Amino acid sequence: MHFLINSSDRLLAALVSTMTHYVPDVSDVAQPDRSHKGKRDGQREEQQRLLGLSSERLGQRVPLSEQLARILGYVITSMEESLDERARTKNSWPAPLAGQMLSVLATCGGLKEGRHLLELVSKHATVVVGEIPADDVHKLCSAAVKQGDISTAMMCVSYVRTHDPASAPALAAEIASSGQPLEPAVRARLSVLFGNDIFAKQSSENKGSEAMSESSSSSDDSDSDSSSSDDETSNAKKASIEPAIEPKPRNS
Repeated sequence: MHFLINSSDRLLAALVSTMTHYVPDVSDVAQPDRSHKGKRDGQREEQQRLLGLSSERLGQRVPLSEQLARILGYVITSMEESLDERARTKNSWPAPLAGQMLSVLATCGGLKEGRHLLELVSKHATVVVGEIPADDVHKLCSAAVKQGDISTAMMCVSYVRTHDPASAPALAAEIASSGQPLEPAVRARLSVLFGNDIFAKQSSENKGSEAMSESSSSSDDSDSDSSSSDDETSNAKKASIEPAIEPKPRNS
């Protein structure tokens, strides 16, 4: 089956590629230009509407990362709204493009948008041609785990387990070892899919870490005691070597 990529998707690919190489760790200014009125005001309002920004925020600084996440969120929603047309014309996204989008969203903190994309891809086979690279899904999983969004992280595990089973245990292990509170249902599912060892290993690692910490603490105490003992011995030696100083008799 042959799939086509239209010009707008090529433009999207170029946009996402640019986002991938420009890590948005700084804030960008998204303020209205009050020196011009009329047409520019209308264009600006339309732009803000597309980005999903409310009118109250027009005069505020909006992080560039948030803007990029909103742009991709809008693109994903547009894709969802045109599913029937794309299925009819066999017009789908290549998997690497979807993977780049997930990678950018993971960097930007766009967990909601990344989850939306994964849901869309999982439910509709015509959205993406090929398999999204496991590394890109792993990035979203890692970002979700750090933010405590275990539900999104588990969705990443499910996708990778279906399309790249060999890579799934690494994602599951990251969730199990995250230190985040896991609901019983999540722990049970991870145990069923990957075995109880996934938690046993983590428990063993934690015990080993605690033992090393206790050993280090005990060693520090021992060094301190030894140092104190050495000081006392040294003082005793000095006392035995140095002659006693007798007070001089006072002149009557």
